[in-house]
Amino acid sequence: MNDYIYKDFITDDHFVKNLDFLIKKRITGVYNLSSGIPIYSEEVASKVIKGYGKGEIIFKNLNRKAYSFLMSNNKLKRKTKIVSKKQNILDYCRQMGKKLKYE
Repeated sequence: MNDYIYKDFITDDHFVKNLDFLIKKRITGVYNLSSGIPIYSEEVASKVIKGYGKGEIIFKNLNRKAYSFLMSNNKLKRKTKIVSKKQNILDYCRQMGKKLKYE
């Protein structure tokens, strides 16, 4: 599997802040509720594992085609002025791993 596949991850708090803003301001239209930041899947997995304290990344289906994607959220950012940061998303992934550890 290609280690350089990125996705457009978003944290729940970022999603809620943006959606809440659009609803409260009664803004209509089509918006991409996304971070707009390319983050490699391996980075997310590594942070979750680091938070959990153990584990490893195992890739299966080596011949499977994988696609990167990134949604433009420029229209949303112009309206809400809410901007996500890559480090915040990766910190969130680490916190998810910590929560898994204690469940």
